[in-house]
Amino acid sequence: EDTLTITNASSGVDFTTGINDLVITGSGNTRIDELNGIELTTVNVGANNFTLNTLGGSILDTAQTTIVAKDLSLTAGGAGSAVGTSSDNILTNLSGTLTANAPNGAGDVFIHETAGSITVAGINAGLGNINLIANTSIGETGPISGNLLTATAGTAITLNSANTVNAFTATSNGNVSLTNTAAPLDLRDVTTGGNNLTVNNTGSVGVTGAVNTGAGDTSITSSVNIINAGGTITSKNLTLNAGGGIGTVGPAMDTTTTGNFNLTSNGAGAAGNINIAETNNFNTSQLNLNTADPSDQIVVMSSNGGAGTITGFAFDNQTIATFMRNLANSPYFEGV
Repeated sequence: EDTLTITNASSGVDFTTGINDLVITGSGNTRIDELNGIELTTVNVGANNFTLNTLGGSILDTAQTTIVAKDLSLTAGGAGSAVGTSSDNILTNLSGTLTANAPNGAGDVFIHETAGSITVAGINAGLGNINLIANTSIGETGPISGNLLTATAGTAITLNSANTVNAFTATSNGNVSLTNTAAPLDLRDVTTGGNNLTVNNTGSVGVTGAVNTGAGDTSITSSVNIINAGGTITSKNLTLNAGGGIGTVGPAMDTTTTGNFNLTSNGAGAAGNINIAETNNFNTSQLNLNTADPSDQIVVMSSNGGAGTITGFAFDNQTIATFMRNLANSPYFEGV
Protein backbone atom coordinates (compact mmCIF):
# COMPACT_ATOMS: atom_id res chain seq x y z
CA GLU A 1 0.00 0.00 0.00
CA ASP A 2 0.97 3.67 -0.35
CA THR A 3 -0.42 5.14 2.89
CA LEU A 4 -1.56 3.63 6.20
CA THR A 5 -3.99 5.84 8.13
CA ILE A 6 -4.92 5.06 11.76
CA THR A 7 -7.44 7.28 13.54
CA ASN A 8 -8.73 7.13 17.14
CA ALA A 9 -7.42 3.64 17.90
CA SER A 10 -7.60 4.30 21.62
CA SER A 11 -6.70 0.74 22.61
CA GLY A 12 -3.43 0.94 20.73
CA VAL A 13 -1.98 -0.56 17.55
CA ASP A 14 0.59 -3.26 16.74
CA PHE A 15 1.08 -3.77 12.99
CA THR A 16 3.57 -5.20 10.53
CA THR A 17 3.32 -3.18 7.33
CA GLY A 18 4.66 -2.67 3.83
CA ILE A 19 3.73 0.94 3.14
CA ASN A 20 5.25 4.24 2.03
CA ASP A 21 3.51 6.85 4.22
CA LEU A 22 2.18 6.75 7.76
CA VAL A 23 -0.68 8.82 9.26
CA ILE A 24 -1.65 8.24 12.93
CA THR A 25 -3.93 10.45 15.02
CA GLY A 26 -5.61 9.78 18.35
CA SER A 27 -4.10 6.35 18.93
CA GLY A 28 -3.08 4.65 22.15
CA ASN A 29 0.32 3.00 22.53
CA THR A 30 1.39 2.19 18.97
CA ARG A 31 4.01 -0.09 17.43
CA ILE A 32 4.67 -0.34 13.70
CA ASP A 33 7.14 -2.80 12.16
CA GLU A 34 7.69 -1.72 8.56
CA LEU A 35 9.29 -4.07 6.03
CA ASN A 36 10.87 -1.22 4.02
CA GLY A 37 11.62 2.44 4.68
CA ILE A 38 8.84 4.86 5.62
CA GLU A 39 7.80 8.49 5.30
CA LEU A 40 6.11 10.12 8.30
CA THR A 41 3.07 12.19 7.36
CA THR A 42 1.23 12.64 10.68
CA VAL A 43 1.99 10.92 13.99
CA ASN A 44 0.11 12.08 17.09
CA VAL A 45 -0.49 9.59 19.89
CA GLY A 46 -0.74 12.26 22.61
CA ALA A 47 0.48 11.03 25.99
CA ASN A 48 0.97 7.47 24.69
CA ASN A 49 4.10 5.74 23.40
CA PHE A 50 5.09 5.31 19.77
CA THR A 51 7.51 2.68 18.40
CA LEU A 52 8.51 2.46 14.74
CA ASN A 53 10.95 -0.12 13.37
CA THR A 54 11.93 -0.42 9.72
CA LEU A 55 13.61 -3.58 8.51
CA GLY A 56 14.99 -2.34 5.20
CA GLY A 57 15.07 1.43 4.91
CA SER A 58 15.23 4.88 6.47
CA ILE A 59 12.69 6.77 8.57
CA LEU A 60 12.09 10.12 6.88
CA ASP A 61 10.16 13.29 7.65
CA THR A 62 10.36 15.34 4.46
CA ALA A 63 6.85 16.66 5.16
CA GLN A 64 8.27 18.10 8.40
CA THR A 65 5.40 16.88 10.51
CA THR A 66 5.92 16.72 14.28
CA ILE A 67 5.69 13.44 16.20
CA VAL A 68 3.63 13.97 19.36
CA ALA A 69 4.12 11.21 21.92
CA LYS A 70 5.33 10.31 25.39
CA ASP A 71 8.16 7.81 24.83
CA LEU A 72 9.41 7.59 21.23
CA SER A 73 11.45 4.73 19.78
CA LEU A 74 12.70 4.87 16.16
CA THR A 75 14.88 2.14 14.65
CA ALA A 76 15.99 2.18 11.00
CA GLY A 77 17.16 -1.23 9.78
CA GLY A 78 19.11 -2.03 6.65
CA ALA A 79 22.62 -1.04 5.62
CA GLY A 80 23.14 2.72 5.79
CA SER A 81 19.54 3.43 6.79
CA ALA A 82 19.02 6.67 8.72
CA VAL A 83 16.63 8.34 11.13
CA GLY A 84 15.97 11.71 9.51
CA THR A 85 18.38 13.70 7.36
CA SER A 86 20.51 16.81 7.83
CA SER A 87 17.99 18.90 5.85
CA ASP A 88 14.84 17.25 7.26
CA ASN A 89 15.33 16.36 10.93
CA ILE A 90 12.74 14.20 12.65
CA LEU A 91 10.62 16.81 14.45
CA THR A 92 9.30 15.80 17.87
CA ASN A 93 7.16 17.01 20.76
CA LEU A 94 7.84 14.47 23.50
CA SER A 95 6.83 14.31 27.15
CA GLY A 96 8.95 11.21 27.80
CA THR A 97 12.16 9.67 26.46
CA LEU A 98 13.82 9.25 23.08
CA THR A 99 15.32 6.05 21.69
CA ALA A 100 16.79 6.22 18.18
CA ASN A 101 18.85 3.63 16.34
CA ALA A 102 20.46 3.45 12.91
CA PRO A 103 23.14 0.90 13.75
CA ASN A 104 23.91 -0.66 10.37
CA GLY A 105 26.78 1.21 8.78
CA ALA A 106 26.90 4.99 8.43
CA GLY A 107 23.21 5.72 8.97
CA ASP A 108 22.79 9.01 10.80
CA VAL A 109 20.32 10.18 13.47
CA PHE A 110 18.81 13.70 13.27
CA ILE A 111 16.30 14.73 15.95
CA HIS A 112 14.84 18.20 16.58
CA GLU A 113 12.70 18.59 19.71
CA THR A 114 10.54 21.61 18.98
CA ALA A 115 8.70 22.06 22.28
CA GLY A 116 10.92 21.27 25.24
CA SER A 117 13.76 18.99 26.27
CA ILE A 118 15.27 15.75 24.98
CA THR A 119 15.81 12.90 27.42
CA VAL A 120 17.78 10.20 25.63
CA ALA A 121 17.05 6.63 26.70
CA GLY A 122 19.59 5.39 24.16
CA ILE A 123 20.95 6.21 20.70
CA ASN A 124 23.04 3.97 18.46
CA ALA A 125 24.07 5.45 15.11
CA GLY A 126 26.67 2.80 14.29
CA LEU A 127 29.37 4.54 12.24
CA GLY A 128 27.06 7.48 11.55
CA ASN A 129 26.66 10.93 13.08
CA ILE A 130 24.11 12.15 15.62
CA ASN A 131 22.54 15.61 15.66
CA LEU A 132 20.30 16.58 18.57
CA ILE A 133 18.51 19.94 18.82
CA ALA A 134 16.31 20.88 21.79
CA ASN A 135 14.35 24.00 22.60
CA THR A 136 15.44 23.69 26.24
CA SER A 137 17.79 21.01 27.65
CA ILE A 138 19.35 17.74 26.49
CA GLY A 139 19.90 14.95 29.02
CA GLU A 140 20.03 11.18 29.07
CA THR A 141 19.21 8.06 31.03
CA GLY A 142 21.06 5.78 28.61
CA PRO A 143 24.20 5.99 26.45
CA ILE A 144 24.80 7.50 23.02
CA SER A 145 27.01 5.70 20.49
CA GLY A 146 28.20 6.96 17.11
CA ASN A 147 30.79 8.99 15.26
CA LEU A 148 30.23 12.77 15.62
CA LEU A 149 27.74 13.95 18.26
CA THR A 150 26.40 17.47 17.70
CA ALA A 151 24.22 18.85 20.51
CA THR A 152 22.39 22.18 20.42
CA ALA A 153 20.26 23.26 23.38
CA GLY A 154 18.57 26.38 24.71
CA THR A 155 19.78 25.56 28.21
CA ALA A 156 21.98 22.77 29.62
CA ILE A 157 23.46 19.71 27.91
CA THR A 158 24.08 16.90 30.42
CA LEU A 159 25.36 13.64 28.91
CA ASN A 160 26.97 11.62 31.68
CA SER A 161 26.16 8.02 30.76
CA ALA A 162 28.84 5.68 29.35
CA ASN A 163 28.75 7.33 25.92
CA THR A 164 30.95 6.15 23.06
CA VAL A 165 31.33 8.87 20.43
CA ASN A 166 34.43 9.75 18.45
CA ALA A 167 33.84 13.50 18.27
CA PHE A 168 31.76 16.11 20.11
CA THR A 169 30.56 19.62 19.33
CA ALA A 170 28.01 21.62 21.29
CA THR A 171 26.19 24.94 21.44
CA SER A 172 24.20 25.90 24.52
CA ASN A 173 23.14 28.67 26.86
CA GLY A 174 23.80 26.48 29.88
CA ASN A 175 26.39 24.14 31.35
CA VAL A 176 27.69 21.38 29.06
CA SER A 177 28.82 18.04 30.44
CA LEU A 178 30.00 14.93 28.55
CA THR A 179 31.21 11.61 29.89
CA ASN A 180 32.71 9.43 27.15
CA THR A 181 34.47 6.10 26.93
CA ALA A 182 35.76 6.23 23.33
CA ALA A 183 39.50 6.53 22.76
CA PRO A 184 40.38 9.08 21.56
CA LEU A 185 37.81 11.91 21.68
CA ASP A 186 37.92 14.74 19.12
CA LEU A 187 36.71 17.87 20.96
CA ARG A 188 35.46 20.31 18.34
CA ASP A 189 33.70 23.68 18.62
CA VAL A 190 31.95 24.18 21.97
CA THR A 191 30.10 27.36 22.99
CA THR A 192 28.35 27.60 26.36
CA GLY A 193 27.17 31.21 26.51
CA GLY A 194 29.41 31.94 29.49
CA ASN A 195 28.56 28.72 31.35
CA ASN A 196 30.75 25.78 32.33
CA LEU A 197 32.11 22.87 30.27
CA THR A 198 33.06 19.49 31.77
CA VAL A 199 34.49 16.68 29.64
CA ASN A 200 35.61 13.30 31.01
CA ASN A 201 37.02 10.80 28.52
CA THR A 202 38.49 7.33 28.84
CA GLY A 203 41.25 7.87 26.30
CA SER A 204 43.04 10.90 24.89
CA VAL A 205 41.24 14.20 24.26
CA GLY A 206 42.34 16.17 21.19
CA VAL A 207 41.15 19.78 21.06
CA THR A 208 40.54 20.42 17.36
CA GLY A 209 38.01 23.26 17.48
CA ALA A 210 37.31 26.52 19.30
CA VAL A 211 36.26 25.70 22.86
CA ASN A 212 34.82 28.92 24.31
CA THR A 213 33.16 29.11 27.71
CA GLY A 214 33.76 32.86 28.07
CA ALA A 215 33.18 33.76 31.72
CA GLY A 216 32.50 30.10 32.49
CA ASP A 217 35.00 27.45 33.57
CA THR A 218 36.43 24.62 31.47
CA SER A 219 37.39 21.22 32.87
CA ILE A 220 38.84 18.45 30.68
CA THR A 221 39.85 15.08 32.13
CA SER A 222 41.57 12.40 30.04
CA SER A 223 42.87 8.99 31.07
CA VAL A 224 45.75 9.45 28.60
CA ASN A 225 46.88 12.76 27.02
CA ILE A 226 45.25 16.14 26.46
CA ILE A 227 46.41 17.29 23.03
CA ASN A 228 46.28 20.49 21.00
CA ALA A 229 45.19 19.18 17.60
CA GLY A 230 44.73 22.65 16.11
CA GLY A 231 42.16 24.03 18.54
CA THR A 232 41.92 26.74 21.19
CA ILE A 233 40.44 27.04 24.68
CA THR A 234 38.95 30.32 25.93
CA SER A 235 37.82 30.18 29.55
CA LYS A 236 37.79 31.75 32.98
CA ASN A 237 39.28 29.02 35.20
CA LEU A 238 40.86 26.14 33.27
CA THR A 239 41.28 22.64 34.70
CA LEU A 240 43.22 20.03 32.71
CA ASN A 241 43.74 16.60 34.24
CA ALA A 242 45.60 14.01 32.18
CA GLY A 243 46.67 10.45 32.82
CA GLY A 244 49.69 11.26 30.63
CA GLY A 245 50.80 14.74 29.58
CA ILE A 246 49.22 18.07 28.63
CA GLY A 247 50.22 19.73 25.36
CA THR A 248 53.20 17.45 24.88
CA VAL A 249 51.97 15.55 21.80
CA GLY A 250 52.04 18.18 19.07
CA PRO A 251 52.01 21.92 19.88
CA ALA A 252 51.40 23.49 23.28
CA MET A 253 47.82 23.93 24.44
CA ASP A 254 46.58 27.25 23.02
CA THR A 255 44.68 28.98 25.85
CA THR A 256 43.12 32.33 26.68
CA THR A 257 42.16 32.52 30.34
CA THR A 258 41.12 35.17 32.83
CA GLY A 259 41.22 32.99 35.94
CA ASN A 260 43.34 30.19 37.36
CA PHE A 261 45.08 27.20 35.81
CA ASN A 262 44.58 23.84 37.57
CA LEU A 263 46.95 21.47 35.79
CA THR A 264 47.47 17.80 36.69
CA SER A 265 49.56 15.27 34.77
CA ASN A 266 50.16 11.68 35.81
CA GLY A 267 52.59 10.44 33.16
CA ALA A 268 56.03 9.21 34.20
CA GLY A 269 59.03 11.29 33.14
CA ALA A 270 58.64 13.28 29.93
CA ALA A 271 55.26 11.62 29.31
CA GLY A 272 53.90 13.80 32.11
CA ASN A 273 55.24 17.14 30.87
CA ILE A 274 52.93 20.15 30.60
CA ASN A 275 53.13 22.75 27.82
CA ILE A 276 50.76 25.74 27.79
CA ALA A 277 50.81 28.73 25.42
CA GLU A 278 48.65 31.43 27.06
CA THR A 279 47.47 34.50 25.16
CA ASN A 280 47.04 36.78 28.18
CA ASN A 281 49.53 37.89 30.80
CA PHE A 282 49.69 35.48 33.69
CA ASN A 283 50.99 35.34 37.24
CA THR A 284 52.41 32.22 38.85
CA SER A 285 49.91 32.75 41.66
CA GLN A 286 47.29 31.65 39.11
CA LEU A 287 48.97 28.25 38.69
CA ASN A 288 48.00 25.13 40.63
CA LEU A 289 50.28 22.32 39.47
CA ASN A 290 50.32 18.62 40.28
CA THR A 291 52.60 16.15 38.48
CA ALA A 292 53.50 12.51 39.08
CA ASP A 293 57.03 13.41 40.19
CA PRO A 294 57.79 17.15 40.42
CA SER A 295 61.51 16.51 39.94
CA ASP A 296 60.97 14.50 36.75
CA GLN A 297 58.54 16.64 34.69
CA ILE A 298 58.97 19.89 32.74
CA VAL A 299 56.22 22.50 32.93
CA VAL A 300 56.37 25.17 30.23
CA MET A 301 54.09 28.22 30.56
CA SER A 302 54.54 30.77 27.80
CA SER A 303 52.71 34.04 27.19
CA ASN A 304 52.06 34.85 23.55
CA GLY A 305 52.64 38.60 23.25
CA GLY A 306 52.04 39.20 26.95
CA ALA A 307 54.13 38.82 30.07
CA GLY A 308 54.51 36.28 32.83
CA THR A 309 54.82 37.38 36.43
CA ILE A 310 56.47 35.23 39.08
CA THR A 311 55.16 35.73 42.58
CA GLY A 312 56.99 34.38 45.64
CA PHE A 313 59.00 35.07 48.78
CA ALA A 314 62.73 35.08 49.63
CA PHE A 315 64.78 35.53 52.82
CA ASP A 316 67.03 38.26 51.39
CA ASN A 317 67.80 40.35 48.31
CA GLN A 318 70.83 38.22 47.41
CA THR A 319 68.62 35.19 46.96
CA ILE A 320 66.31 37.18 44.71
CA ALA A 321 69.25 38.45 42.64
CA THR A 322 70.61 34.92 42.18
CA PHE A 323 67.19 33.69 41.16
CA MET A 324 66.78 36.49 38.61
CA ARG A 325 70.20 35.80 37.08
CA ASN A 326 69.31 32.13 36.72
CA LEU A 327 66.06 33.10 35.01
CA ALA A 328 67.89 35.41 32.61
CA ASN A 329 70.29 32.61 31.68
CA SER A 330 67.52 30.06 31.19
CA PRO A 331 66.48 29.18 27.60
CA TYR A 332 62.87 29.15 28.77
CA PHE A 333 62.66 32.85 29.72
CA GLU A 334 63.08 36.08 27.74
CA GLY A 335 63.09 39.74 28.74
CA VAL A 336 63.84 39.08 32.43
